[in-house]
Amino acid sequence: MAMVIESKKKLPTEISCDVESFLLLRKMVLFVVTWQRVYCVLSGDNFCIYKAENNNTTRNDFILGNLTLENSIRLDDSFEVSSISLVSVTGKKHAFSISSSKKDLNYMFCANNEEEKGAWVIAIENYLSPVQLSITGEHEIAFENEPINIINIPTNQTTNTAIIPIENNLIDNISIIPEVTAEINSFSLATYNLNYALCVIGTLPIEENSIVEALISCQADIVCLQETSIDWEFFLKTHQTLKQIYKYFLFQAPGNHSIPAGGIGIISKFPISSCKSIESPVRWFPAHLYEISVPNPIGVIQVLNLHLRPPLTESALPLLHAYVNSKSERVKEVLFYSKYIDFKKPIIVCGDFNEGINGASVQFWIKNMLMNHCLKEHKSQIATWHWKLPGGLEVSAQFDHMFYANLLCKSARCIHSGVSDHYPVVAEFTRKS
Repeated sequence: MAMVIESKKKLPTEISCDVESFLLLRKMVLFVVTWQRVYCVLSGDNFCIYKAENNNTTRNDFILGNLTLENSIRLDDSFEVSSISLVSVTGKKHAFSISSSKKDLNYMFCANNEEEKGAWVIAIENYLSPVQLSITGEHEIAFENEPINIINIPTNQTTNTAIIPIENNLIDNISIIPEVTAEINSFSLATYNLNYALCVIGTLPIEENSIVEALISCQADIVCLQETSIDWEFFLKTHQTLKQIYKYFLFQAPGNHSIPAGGIGIISKFPISSCKSIESPVRWFPAHLYEISVPNPIGVIQVLNLHLRPPLTESALPLLHAYVNSKSERVKEVLFYSKYIDFKKPIIVCGDFNEGINGASVQFWIKNMLMNHCLKEHKSQIATWHWKLPGGLEVSAQFDHMFYANLLCKSARCIHSGVSDHYPVVAEFTRKS
């Protein structure tokens, strides 16, 4: 029997479908997220999306054939349907997605209410075999039949620091990578600015897959990310390969800054026992201070993930006064963030500093905090950032840095991979005797 949602008229008997309704389809137009009203119909394993030209479009337009077919998807076992529980992932409630990694398709929809969303998810799931219903958002999944971490990241902070609590809950019958319990003698950490504009859900993930390849090439146990976005968060959390490698995903969506590059996050094989979200003292991008439980004998480490103020105006223009003023503001930021670190414990400071190794915000950690610079120590003074100019010219610099204390750094390198304007920096650490 057909299950119909949001229909004020009785269904004609000649229309055969499993579920149909008006939905909002998430699209990106000139780097701006928009939600387009569409009419969707699921009939067997055929999912059809029709254009709803305006808000006055009714179901009768579909019955009379007045709607244009935008896309028709044949569901097979490469597809996955996901219910998105966290509003910050989409900006809207009642969202779900349909994706296929094999066919490079990823659609995100918003229903009118939870009942309608549930009807769609259940109906689609009936045609996906084998498939698991996944939850994306507030639930950070642990291994089967063990507690999972629920990490709530406040996106609108009223104070400079917000401690992100981690609580326990239980979800059964979800098969995930087992906990890392064996002792390890070393671990690796990477920092990577993804470039917020490269991920657009609903389009072919060409740039996104290039970024994932760069992430995998790092072979890092922990990756600190800058310039994450709602799209990046959703893409990374639902990427099948990354879900097999990393168990913990934690993101903070971009704030209300005029430049939407303030998203920040981390993916990790090891549990994240705490996180402090620290607002910038100069009102730019926030920082994250994590405590991560690395298996013994290394133990708990601190990681400060930074994205310092860029040499741009509030409207992203590279003007001279912004270049000059930004130098002192970056110093204010690192002075402020350093107050939250416990220097008696192992600490790694990393991220996009938006200036080279001779910059004051970089030298602060070396001269004032007496920390070691990983790339400098291992004589890897290559560019971590590049930008193409007209005429085939390109500028480059070392803007991404990593410092450490109370650990030993065995190696450090920059990997020239991925389509972001930044390259990932990765280092391997071990316990200090």
